[in-house]
Amino acid sequence: MSEGGKDKDAFIAAMYGLDPDKLRQLRRIASGVTRCPECDAANPASERLCTKCHAKLYPAEEARLRDKRKAPRWKRD
Repeated sequence: MSEGGKDKDAFIAAMYGLDPDKLRQLRRIASGVTRCPECDAANPASERLCTKCHAKLYPAEEARLRDKRKAPRWKRD
């Protein structure tokens, strides 16, 4: 996503009190397409790796899931 798109997401998230990451997830789900953070190539939302450069498409989400799995069961959301 271009810098302008990130600014727009941040503005909308702040305006409605949303988490910018959640807003990006919703936008991806609604459009069915996600952009690679490395090469900006369009990819189907179901892919985990970029079809062009093979970079991880959702590094922040994967890190959050990894941290959640490591947390004790009583600390999980």
